[in-house]
Amino acid sequence: MGQTGRVYFLNEARHVVDIPLKENGKTRWVHVPTGMIVLVAGGGTKNTDVDLVPLSAVESEIAPTSIAVHHHHILLGDSGDGVLEVNVAGDHQQILKSDSQSTTHQLEPGEIVSVTGSGNQMADTKPMEARLVDIHPKSLVESASGILYLAEMDESSDAGKVEALN
Repeated sequence: MGQTGRVYFLNEARHVVDIPLKENGKTRWVHVPTGMIVLVAGGGTKNTDVDLVPLSAVESEIAPTSIAVHHHHILLGDSGDGVLEVNVAGDHQQILKSDSQSTTHQLEPGEIVSVTGSGNQMADTKPMEARLVDIHPKSLVESASGILYLAEMDESSDAGKVEALN
């Protein structure tokens, strides 16, 4: 992560890695040799908080505070938009528009989407739709079983809390 709201991929593998970048509506694959680095998200001006509508990751404006990786997808804690997901794989992931609707979107390679934190409700001990909760994570970690844990600090009360996203 950079100071300018950007996320980079550094190839430390012993082989070339292909990373998808989506710009101007087109996806191109960048061959990243060992020891080379490439921008994968941020630096743009598009708002990622658009009701689960995927956008180009490199054309989006983000403010990452933490990062986790899940099966070739990058999960970012974002100070403004909760948790963002970036697809850096060759697959097309279906994402549910909301828990109460069966509408889905495709998260194409090179795209980013806000998956939590654009609402105005506070999370408590009862499960609730992640999109409705106001979340500003300071750190993220994923368990071996695929549950994402988010740590955040409530600025008004100086109290910390940990939330789980399945």
